[in-house]
Amino acid sequence: MKTTLPELVDLIRASHDLGNLRARLFPEATQFFDAMRGGLFLHAEAPALPGLPSNPVVNALIARHAPLHEGQILKPNEWTAFCSRADHGHVLVGPLVQNGELVGVIGFTRGRDESAFDSQNVADLSALCLHASTKMASWASRETESTPDFALSPREREIVNLVAQGKTNAQIGRELFVSSETVKAALKAVFRKTGVASRAQLVARLRLLETNSLKSIPVGP
Repeated sequence: MKTTLPELVDLIRASHDLGNLRARLFPEATQFFDAMRGGLFLHAEAPALPGLPSNPVVNALIARHAPLHEGQILKPNEWTAFCSRADHGHVLVGPLVQNGELVGVIGFTRGRDESAFDSQNVADLSALCLHASTKMASWASRETESTPDFALSPREREIVNLVAQGKTNAQIGRELFVSSETVKAALKAVFRKTGVASRAQLVARLRLLETNSLKSIPVGP
Protein backbone atom coordinates (compact mmCIF):
# COMPACT_ATOMS: atom_id res chain seq x y z
CA MET A 1 0.00 0.00 0.00
CA LYS A 2 1.36 3.41 -1.01
CA THR A 3 2.42 5.77 1.77
CA THR A 4 0.19 8.84 2.18
CA LEU A 5 1.33 12.47 2.26
CA PRO A 6 0.67 12.82 6.03
CA GLU A 7 2.76 9.70 6.60
CA LEU A 8 5.62 11.21 4.58
CA VAL A 9 5.40 14.34 6.73
CA ASP A 10 5.60 12.14 9.84
CA LEU A 11 8.77 10.54 8.46
CA ILE A 12 10.32 13.99 8.11
CA ARG A 13 9.32 14.97 11.64
CA ALA A 14 10.78 11.75 13.08
CA SER A 15 14.17 12.11 11.37
CA HIS A 16 17.12 13.16 13.54
CA ASP A 17 19.76 14.04 10.95
CA LEU A 18 20.20 14.40 7.22
CA GLY A 19 21.27 10.82 6.59
CA ASN A 20 18.31 9.55 8.58
CA LEU A 21 15.95 11.83 6.67
CA ARG A 22 17.20 10.53 3.34
CA ALA A 23 16.98 6.91 4.47
CA ARG A 24 13.48 7.31 5.92
CA LEU A 25 11.86 9.53 3.33
CA PHE A 26 13.02 8.69 -0.14
CA PRO A 27 12.15 5.01 -0.54
CA GLU A 28 8.58 5.94 0.39
CA ALA A 29 8.45 9.33 -1.34
CA THR A 30 9.79 7.94 -4.62
CA GLN A 31 6.96 5.41 -4.60
CA PHE A 32 4.44 8.09 -3.57
CA PHE A 33 5.31 10.19 -6.63
CA ASP A 34 5.45 7.11 -8.93
CA ALA A 35 9.01 8.13 -9.73
CA MET A 36 12.03 6.19 -10.94
CA ARG A 37 14.45 8.23 -8.84
CA GLY A 38 14.27 10.66 -5.95
CA GLY A 39 16.68 12.46 -3.71
CA LEU A 40 17.66 15.44 -1.59
CA PHE A 41 20.60 17.50 -2.78
CA LEU A 42 22.30 20.24 -0.73
CA HIS A 43 24.29 23.09 -2.18
CA ALA A 44 26.73 22.75 0.75
CA GLU A 45 27.61 19.21 -0.33
CA ALA A 46 28.58 20.15 -3.89
CA PRO A 47 29.71 23.26 -5.73
CA ALA A 48 26.45 23.49 -7.67
CA LEU A 49 22.90 22.27 -7.52
CA PRO A 50 22.17 19.11 -9.52
CA GLY A 51 22.31 19.62 -13.25
CA LEU A 52 24.24 21.90 -15.51
CA PRO A 53 24.23 25.66 -14.94
CA SER A 54 22.14 25.95 -18.11
CA ASN A 55 19.47 23.57 -16.81
CA PRO A 56 16.20 25.47 -17.41
CA VAL A 57 14.34 23.64 -14.64
CA VAL A 58 17.03 24.40 -12.05
CA ASN A 59 17.18 28.01 -13.22
CA ALA A 60 13.40 28.33 -12.85
CA LEU A 61 13.59 26.83 -9.36
CA ILE A 62 16.29 29.32 -8.37
CA ALA A 63 14.20 32.20 -9.71
CA ARG A 64 10.89 31.10 -8.19
CA HIS A 65 11.82 29.29 -4.96
CA ALA A 66 8.76 27.17 -5.67
CA PRO A 67 8.24 23.56 -6.82
CA LEU A 68 7.69 22.90 -10.51
CA HIS A 69 7.91 20.26 -13.22
CA GLU A 70 9.46 20.68 -16.64
CA GLY A 71 6.08 20.86 -18.39
CA GLN A 72 5.29 24.16 -16.65
CA ILE A 73 8.11 26.01 -18.40
CA LEU A 74 9.04 23.97 -21.47
CA LYS A 75 7.52 22.18 -24.41
CA PRO A 76 8.11 18.39 -24.41
CA ASN A 77 10.61 18.52 -27.25
CA GLU A 78 12.56 21.32 -25.52
CA TRP A 79 13.20 19.25 -22.40
CA THR A 80 14.12 16.18 -24.46
CA ALA A 81 16.60 18.27 -26.41
CA PHE A 82 18.20 19.45 -23.19
CA CYS A 83 18.23 16.13 -21.30
CA SER A 84 18.58 12.91 -23.27
CA ARG A 85 18.58 10.54 -20.27
CA ALA A 86 15.75 8.03 -20.53
CA ASP A 87 15.27 7.99 -16.74
CA HIS A 88 14.96 11.81 -16.68
CA GLY A 89 12.16 12.08 -19.19
CA HIS A 90 10.14 14.04 -16.64
CA VAL A 91 11.42 15.95 -13.61
CA LEU A 92 9.81 17.39 -10.50
CA VAL A 93 11.86 19.64 -8.22
CA GLY A 94 11.19 21.68 -5.09
CA PRO A 95 13.26 24.10 -3.01
CA LEU A 96 14.86 23.71 0.40
CA VAL A 97 15.10 27.20 1.85
CA GLN A 98 16.94 28.52 4.91
CA ASN A 99 16.85 32.18 5.95
CA GLY A 100 15.41 33.13 2.57
CA GLU A 101 18.21 31.41 0.65
CA LEU A 102 17.88 28.39 -1.63
CA VAL A 103 20.17 25.78 -0.05
CA GLY A 104 19.11 22.61 -1.83
CA VAL A 105 16.43 20.74 -3.71
CA ILE A 106 14.21 17.71 -3.41
CA GLY A 107 13.79 16.11 -6.80
CA PHE A 108 12.11 13.19 -8.54
CA THR A 109 12.30 11.83 -12.08
CA ARG A 110 10.21 9.58 -14.30
CA GLY A 111 11.10 7.75 -17.48
CA ARG A 112 10.44 9.28 -20.87
CA ASP A 113 7.69 6.76 -21.62
CA GLU A 114 5.87 7.44 -18.35
CA SER A 115 3.25 10.11 -17.68
CA ALA A 116 4.42 13.60 -16.76
CA PHE A 117 4.17 15.04 -13.27
CA ASP A 118 1.09 17.18 -12.67
CA SER A 119 -0.15 20.07 -10.52
CA GLN A 120 -1.12 17.73 -7.67
CA ASN A 121 2.44 16.41 -7.57
CA VAL A 122 3.68 20.00 -7.38
CA ALA A 123 1.33 20.75 -4.47
CA ASP A 124 2.38 17.60 -2.61
CA LEU A 125 6.07 18.36 -3.11
CA SER A 126 5.50 21.89 -1.84
CA ALA A 127 4.27 20.43 1.46
CA LEU A 128 7.26 18.09 1.74
CA CYS A 129 9.75 20.87 1.00
CA LEU A 130 8.17 23.11 3.63
CA HIS A 131 8.36 20.43 6.32
CA ALA A 132 11.88 19.34 5.31
CA SER A 133 13.14 22.95 5.36
CA THR A 134 11.60 23.47 8.80
CA LYS A 135 13.11 20.26 10.15
CA MET A 136 16.56 21.08 8.81
CA ALA A 137 16.34 24.57 10.32
CA SER A 138 15.67 22.99 13.72
CA TRP A 139 18.87 20.93 13.40
CA ALA A 140 20.88 24.01 12.46
CA SER A 141 19.40 25.93 15.40
CA ARG A 142 20.20 23.09 17.78
CA GLU A 143 23.80 23.00 16.61
CA THR A 144 24.15 26.77 16.81
CA GLU A 145 22.82 26.85 20.37
CA SER A 146 25.46 24.31 21.38
CA THR A 147 28.40 26.31 20.02
CA PRO A 148 30.56 28.32 22.44
CA ASP A 149 30.12 32.09 22.70
CA PHE A 150 33.71 32.57 23.98
CA ALA A 151 32.31 34.55 26.94
CA LEU A 152 32.41 37.79 24.95
CA SER A 153 30.92 40.80 26.70
CA PRO A 154 28.12 42.80 25.04
CA ARG A 155 30.61 45.58 24.21
CA GLU A 156 33.09 43.08 22.74
CA ARG A 157 30.32 41.67 20.56
CA GLU A 158 29.46 45.19 19.39
CA ILE A 159 33.07 45.69 18.39
CA VAL A 160 33.23 42.33 16.61
CA ASN A 161 30.09 43.19 14.63
CA LEU A 162 31.63 46.48 13.54
CA VAL A 163 34.89 44.73 12.62
CA ALA A 164 32.83 42.37 10.45
CA GLN A 165 31.51 45.45 8.63
CA GLY A 166 35.08 46.37 7.72
CA LYS A 167 35.40 49.35 10.05
CA THR A 168 38.72 50.52 11.45
CA ASN A 169 39.49 50.98 15.14
CA ALA A 170 39.07 54.73 14.77
CA GLN A 171 35.68 54.35 13.06
CA ILE A 172 34.53 51.87 15.70
CA GLY A 173 35.68 54.21 18.46
CA ARG A 174 33.71 57.12 17.01
CA GLU A 175 30.58 55.00 16.69
CA LEU A 176 30.82 53.66 20.25
CA PHE A 177 32.12 56.92 21.75
CA VAL A 178 35.37 55.40 22.98
CA SER A 179 39.00 55.89 21.98
CA SER A 180 40.68 53.81 19.30
CA GLU A 181 43.07 52.58 22.01
CA THR A 182 40.08 51.22 23.95
CA VAL A 183 38.91 49.42 20.82
CA LYS A 184 42.41 48.03 20.27
CA ALA A 185 42.57 46.72 23.84
CA ALA A 186 39.13 45.15 23.53
CA LEU A 187 40.12 43.41 20.30
CA LYS A 188 43.22 41.98 21.96
CA ALA A 189 40.96 40.46 24.60
CA VAL A 190 38.65 39.09 21.91
CA PHE A 191 41.58 37.58 20.00
CA ARG A 192 42.73 35.86 23.19
CA LYS A 193 39.27 34.48 23.97
CA THR A 194 38.63 33.21 20.46
CA GLY A 195 42.13 31.94 19.74
CA VAL A 196 42.71 33.99 16.59
CA ALA A 197 45.53 36.27 15.53
CA SER A 198 43.88 38.67 13.09
CA ARG A 199 40.67 40.52 12.34
CA ALA A 200 40.02 38.33 9.29
CA GLN A 201 40.40 35.14 11.33
CA LEU A 202 38.08 36.56 13.99
CA VAL A 203 35.28 37.33 11.55
CA ALA A 204 35.66 33.97 9.80
CA ARG A 205 35.53 32.02 13.07
CA LEU A 206 32.52 33.78 14.53
CA ARG A 207 30.58 33.56 11.28
CA LEU A 208 31.29 29.85 11.12
CA LEU A 209 30.10 29.27 14.68
CA GLU A 210 27.12 31.59 14.78
CA THR A 211 25.50 31.18 11.38
CA ASN A 212 22.69 28.69 10.85
CA SER A 213 24.53 27.26 7.89
CA LEU A 214 23.68 23.87 6.49
CA LYS A 215 27.20 22.76 7.24
CA SER A 216 26.11 22.58 10.87
CA ILE A 217 23.27 20.18 10.12
CA PRO A 218 24.10 16.70 11.44
CA VAL A 219 24.39 14.26 8.56
CA GLY A 220 24.51 11.04 10.57
CA PRO A 221 26.96 8.16 10.34
